[in-house]
Amino acid sequence: MDSHLIRNRLPGVLLACVLIVLWAGEARAWWNEEWSGREKITIDTTTSGADIHAGADEVPILVRLHTGNSDFSRIKEDGSDIRFVSSDDKAMLKHHIELLDITDEMALIWVRAPKITAASKGDFIWMYYDNKKAPKADDMRGTYDKNYVAVFHFAETEGMPKDSTGYGNNASAFSGSLGLPAIIGKGVTLGGGADKIVIQSNPSLDISGGFTYSSWIRANTAQADAYLLYREEGDKAITIGIDKTRLYCRLKSGKEDTLMTPVANSEITLGQWHHVVVSAQHQGKLTLYIDGKDIYGIDLSPTLPNLAGDIVIGNDAKGGHGFAGDMDELTISNIARSKPWVQAQYSSQSPKPTLLSYGAAEAPKGGGMLEAFGYLVIVFKNTTISGWSIIAITLVILGFCIVLFIDKTNTIRNITKANDEFMPLIEEQDDYYGFEKTCGEYQGSPVYRIYKQGCHVLNNRMMSINGKPVLTPKVASVFKNELEKGALRQGQRLSSGLILLTIGITGGPFLGLLGTVWGVMNTFAAMAQVGEANIMAIAPGIASALACTLTGLILAIPALFGYNYLTTRIKDIMADVYLFVDEFTINVEANYTEDVKRYDVLDERRSA
Repeated sequence: MDSHLIRNRLPGVLLACVLIVLWAGEARAWWNEEWSGREKITIDTTTSGADIHAGADEVPILVRLHTGNSDFSRIKEDGSDIRFVSSDDKAMLKHHIELLDITDEMALIWVRAPKITAASKGDFIWMYYDNKKAPKADDMRGTYDKNYVAVFHFAETEGMPKDSTGYGNNASAFSGSLGLPAIIGKGVTLGGGADKIVIQSNPSLDISGGFTYSSWIRANTAQADAYLLYREEGDKAITIGIDKTRLYCRLKSGKEDTLMTPVANSEITLGQWHHVVVSAQHQGKLTLYIDGKDIYGIDLSPTLPNLAGDIVIGNDAKGGHGFAGDMDELTISNIARSKPWVQAQYSSQSPKPTLLSYGAAEAPKGGGMLEAFGYLVIVFKNTTISGWSIIAITLVILGFCIVLFIDKTNTIRNITKANDEFMPLIEEQDDYYGFEKTCGEYQGSPVYRIYKQGCHVLNNRMMSINGKPVLTPKVASVFKNELEKGALRQGQRLSSGLILLTIGITGGPFLGLLGTVWGVMNTFAAMAQVGEANIMAIAPGIASALACTLTGLILAIPALFGYNYLTTRIKDIMADVYLFVDEFTINVEANYTEDVKRYDVLDERRSA
């Protein structure tokens, strides 16, 4: 490895090590020591998670707790000790509990996530628990931003469905069944006919600037033009409905009538829960989402109708378009929510949520790796100068080993890619030598370099008989020797620099042992000086001994793993190289030695 490469990359490696140490120190931060447990909840918007390609802020997400991701024995029966805190362990997040069952170990908690970043696993929140003295901190109204004008969990078992927002838009009339199991806790069942939910009109329900309707629905039978949401005033109306099994939306404003016609992909599956969202922007776009996907959209012209009538859910005002099925988690906003918002809602609320992943339980004391890291800080603080000199040498070697490993890994990756591009092309040829003029350039491939070297030998040494190139036995021997020499050089090139890893493997433990012996010597010297086994006298020497031993192993173990990984990859590449050498030799001999044999026979006959 070139010295300039080490100089260029080593600072970056050392900086990365420093950042890791700083991150580990930050990870020990604890929001409040009165809480004895916490879990990290990661917001995953990558393709392996919710697959969200744009960001969103202040989104209420559903945290589902169960036996597999939480220890319910450490949570108070009423959940009053549960707190959600931002990733910096400073700001407490608004939340409220919809369902908590300590016996069956399940909980449904709504949390107002401060930020959802696109295509990232970097966002996370902390869930704290295990504080028997903690007061209840549910903030149902604070969980939702001011643009939510109605949120119904349908968690009630009797009476009217209650609104969870600060506007208090509770149902003013209701006919149907409450308290039945649904996709998120409990839900509501509407039997068609006259069943409906009425939300009385008031100024907070002004949606003329835009709106978003969202709910989970399950229809067990095809619907006879059933309404999920209906609002009218004179000759103006908004209708979100189901015609048989297809969703549609109609906006009527006087003579203007905008219909989002049912299309094939707006169809729902009977007997299954679906997340349905309709959003409309004033002088913007009307969009239908099903299960987090934007199914259909049209431009609105000119405006949304300005309505002051009651909002009817599951029917119209007269009871002629009843929805027969189940409904859960109904929300209405007075703005058009974005696609990331819809995706975040669906991916956190679905039965198989993909937005959130749950980490292991942590504790402020006796916390495994966190506690061990804290003790390491104490050990290094008490390390002597002699110990630090050994540690410094070890870390410098470790830095060079890391640079070497990264460089070799990148080189091997590029070589493998180049070989994978070149080898299939050459293997398709009947005549390897004849392919030289059309094969292109693959300088990153050692197989290609050996191929060019072999073609160079053939170009300079092959004889011509009757205008055709032929291979004599002598040239064949030279040709094969050159290929083998080229393969040997490629192997040497790939293996160059690995001696640094072997130094780390063998030298790391010995450097650690040197520091250990040095530290023990200092310990006995300190005991002799004070005349007794005083802990304050022997601590620095013991700390140096342990720190040097640990640092030596930190060098040797990664170096060992890295060396074995690289040598295995190099062996695989060289196996391909030697296999190609044999195939190239056989191919050339098969194509260019026949005329030589004929020439030798004719020459013998002439001599006779």
